[in-house]
Amino acid sequence: MAVYFGAEHNLRNLIQTHLFLLCPNNSGSTFLIGAIGQSSNVWSLPKEGQHVPGFVGPNSRGTERSLTWGSEAELLEWFRDDKNYDWGKTKRAWYFQATARDSNATVFATKAPPFLLIPDLLAANFESTKFIVMVRNPYAMAEGILRRRSSTPEMIREVAEHVVTCFQIQAENAQNLAGKSICFTYEDMCDRPDSILKRLADFLPELHDVTFHEAVSVKGMYDQAVTNFNTAQIERLGVDQACQLNEVFKPHTELFEQFGYQLLSTS
Repeated sequence: MAVYFGAEHNLRNLIQTHLFLLCPNNSGSTFLIGAIGQSSNVWSLPKEGQHVPGFVGPNSRGTERSLTWGSEAELLEWFRDDKNYDWGKTKRAWYFQATARDSNATVFATKAPPFLLIPDLLAANFESTKFIVMVRNPYAMAEGILRRRSSTPEMIREVAEHVVTCFQIQAENAQNLAGKSICFTYEDMCDRPDSILKRLADFLPELHDVTFHEAVSVKGMYDQAVTNFNTAQIERLGVDQACQLNEVFKPHTELFEQFGYQLLSTS
């Protein structure tokens, strides 16, 4: 199948919609943006928008809390400050490195977990913006981070605080972006894929050919069709870890329930 390169086309004239996936880290966004990128109507990037060479702005890899940036107020302010970005240079870099299966594709799609903090900046700097707002079971999200970090009580609290912050912001995004966004969960995508595919196509008709049933390259490590990994990941959490997560989660029970999640019983 042919691949077309943005460097060889005038994407400024071609692109009619900028689609941003707002999703916390370790929550299924890599699979989803990969599936969307296979649409014949989409220009996409080889990496997260924040990691593409030429992106000018805060990058989570440049912090000591690359997976838990939501646990530190100063980092949140850093990501949210428009003075830290150069959107003109970023747009040129994104368009130059984008690829598509059809040279007439009209949708540009990208994602980066910290982007959930700045939909207002994205909307102000890109024409015709639309958003996908997605979350995942908080315990599965936490396990995915802890697997890459130590499991000290301090780290577990840091991870839990990050999870809560992401959910708080996503609740705000779902409300504030109503009319220009679609909101669903990782579990919806994995367990009811055809329903979500229909919703995506209704939301943005150019996505009518997206499928979750074909394998997508995930971070260059493996190819995977849509699969719900929650059970395996949550089972890897020890009782002590779950208890420590719940110490932070319990005051926010109603927040998680907004998205259909219940706290784990540790008794």
